[in-house]
Amino acid sequence: MDAYFPFRYFMGESIQNEIIPFWNPYIYLGYPFYSDPQSAFWYPISWILSLNGYSIFDLHFEFIIYFIFGGIGFYRLLKYFRITSWVALIFGISYQLSGFFIGSASLLTFLIGASFLPWSILYFYKILSKLNINAIIGFVISISLILTGGYPAILIILMYILIFIFLFEIINQKVWTFQKFIPWLFNLAFSSILILILNAGYLYSIYQSSSWITRGQGISIESALYCPFPRKALISLIAPFASAFQNDILASDIAMTNVFVGTLALIFFPLGLFSKNKKVFFWVFIAFICLLASFGESLPIRIWLYNHVPFMNLFRFPSIFRLFFIFGFLISSAYGMNFYLKHSEINNLLKKIKDYIIYFLAIIIIIVIGFSMFKSQLNFDFYEDLLFFHNRLFAQSIVQLIIIIIIFFVFKKVKSNRLKGTLIFLVCIEFFISTQLCIRGTAISSKRVNKYLETLQKCPKGFPNPKLTPINKLKVFDTTFAPSWYNQSIFFKSITDQGYNPFQLNEFQKFEKDSNKKVYLHRAFLHFNKKENQIHINYFQPNRFLASFKTKQIDTLTILQIYNPLWNVISNKKSLDIIKNKNGLMQVVVPKGVGKIEIIYRPYFTKVLLMISIFGYGIILLFMLIKFVYYLIITSNLYQREQQNYL
Repeated sequence: MDAYFPFRYFMGESIQNEIIPFWNPYIYLGYPFYSDPQSAFWYPISWILSLNGYSIFDLHFEFIIYFIFGGIGFYRLLKYFRITSWVALIFGISYQLSGFFIGSASLLTFLIGASFLPWSILYFYKILSKLNINAIIGFVISISLILTGGYPAILIILMYILIFIFLFEIINQKVWTFQKFIPWLFNLAFSSILILILNAGYLYSIYQSSSWITRGQGISIESALYCPFPRKALISLIAPFASAFQNDILASDIAMTNVFVGTLALIFFPLGLFSKNKKVFFWVFIAFICLLASFGESLPIRIWLYNHVPFMNLFRFPSIFRLFFIFGFLISSAYGMNFYLKHSEINNLLKKIKDYIIYFLAIIIIIVIGFSMFKSQLNFDFYEDLLFFHNRLFAQSIVQLIIIIIIFFVFKKVKSNRLKGTLIFLVCIEFFISTQLCIRGTAISSKRVNKYLETLQKCPKGFPNPKLTPINKLKVFDTTFAPSWYNQSIFFKSITDQGYNPFQLNEFQKFEKDSNKKVYLHRAFLHFNKKENQIHINYFQPNRFLASFKTKQIDTLTILQIYNPLWNVISNKKSLDIIKNKNGLMQVVVPKGVGKIEIIYRPYFTKVLLMISIFGYGIILLFMLIKFVYYLIITSNLYQREQQNYL
C-alpha cells in the first residue's frame, strides 16, 4: 500500500488516459518510471489489469493469484518428480502458505518471484529432457514474469541454481556424448533468445539507468546485509505466530523472519534422505547453503557471495535466501512422505524412525512451551497479551503440540484408505490457523476497503494542471489514507521532493544536499528567475508539459523536475539546450518575446523495445489460444468417438 499500489495506480491512470508512463513526475521531483524494477512498467500482468485503470480490487486479485499459482506450480513440479498426487497436493499447500508467502505478504515483488519460481524450475527440467515447445514457452514466460515483476534477487539466485541443475543433470543422466548434448543446448539457446526478445526493453532500461541511479554500480556491504533472517527466527518452523509482529528479540523486519513449512514437512524431511534419490540430496544441499546465506553477517556465506559472485552485490535482504531453503526443504519432505507411504508396510524401521521424529518434535515443543511460559507476561487481556513475543510463542506452541499429537494418532489409528483425506484436511486446518494468526501482522490492515475507496475517490482524476502553485503548498499527505503512509502525492497529483522508493537518481541526491533546496520548494513547478517575466502552464501529463510565456528580456526558466538526458525542450519549433543545474534540476534559457515552450520526455529506443515486447507477448498468447482451441477440438472428437462406440 506504500509503494506497489501507488505505482500501479499511477500506471493504470496513465494507460486509461492513453499515456505510456515513461516518467513519473510526482515523487522525488520526477524519475524515469520505466527504469524502476519495482514499478511493474514491464510486467505484463500489470498492463492487463491497468487497461481499465488499476483499482484496489485489482491489487487484491493480483495478491490472491500469486498464492494460487505458487501452490499449483509446486504441485506440478512434485508431480514431475513422480510424487503421488495427494502427497504433492499436501506440499503444494505447504508451499503456497509457507512462512515466505505469509511472512513476506506485504512485499508484492517477493510474492511474484515465489509464485513463478516452481514453474520456472519445472519447465527448466522439461527442456533438459527433449524438444518441447510448450515447455520452452512455459520457461520463457515464467522467467520473464519473475524478471519484470519479481524482486531481482530471486532471479539472480535462481539463475545460479539453474546452472547447478544443468550441471547436476549432465552427471545424473550421463550426457557425455555430443549427440545427447545438442538438444539441451538448442532448447536453452532458443529459450534464451526468446527471453531476450521479450525482455529487451526491461534489460535495456536497467542498463541505461545504471549510470543514473545511486545503486547502479552495486550497493555497500552494509546494505547487502540489511534485514537478514535471524538464527533465532528458526523458532518459526514451530511457531510462526511468534515472528508475525515486530519485536526486539528477532532483531529484523517481520517480513523476513518466517520459515514455517508445516508439521508434516518437519516429520518427513529426514525420511527424504532415506529415499536415496539424488534429486533429494541436490535440493537439500541447495536448502542448506541458502539457509546459511540468509543469516547475513552471522556467518561468512553472504559476505563471500557479495565479494566473489557476480550480481550478488546488487540486492539487499539476505533473508530472501530463505525462499530457496523452504523450496528445497519441502521437496525433500515430499520425497520423504512419498517414500514412507510406499515402503512403510514392508519396512517397520521407517515407522519407528517416523515415530522417533514425532517424539523429538513433541519434546522440543514442550520445552518451548515451558520456556515461553516462564518468560510470558500475562495480563489476562487477550489482545494485549498477544503483543508480547513469548505470549505468542506460547499460544502457537500449544496449537502445534495438539496438531502433532493428532498426527501421531492419525498414523496409528486411521486406516490407509482414509489416511489421504484425513492428512489433507489436517494440513488445511494447520495452515489455516497459522495463516490467520500471522497475516494480521504481515499483510492485513484493520481498515475496510470501502473506507479506503472513499478517500481515494476524493482525489483528482487524470493529470490536472498544477498551475503556478508553489510546490510546498501542494497536498502530499492525509492520515485518512492509511495504510498508504507514503507516496500519497501520486493520488493527489502533487509534485514533491518526498517519496518512498529505493530507486533514486544521483541528481536527486544532489538536490537533497543543496543548501537552497527550501527556496526552490517555495516556487512553482515552472518559474522564471525574474518576476516581471510570465509563464503559464497550459497542459500537463507525465511525459509532456506545455506552457506559454511572455518575457521582457532573456531569462532562465527553472523546471522543478530532476535532470535526465532524455528530456527535450522546444520553443516556437526550435530546440533549446537544457542546462543541468548543480543541484540536479533542469533549466532553460528562454529568449525575449512571446511564445510556447514544450518539455517532452523522449525515450525513443525504449518505445521501440516496448512495442517489440508487446508484439512478442501477443504472438505467444495467439499460439497458446490456437493450442487451446486445438485441444478442445481433439477432446470433442474423442468424446464423440466414445459416444459412438458406446452406442
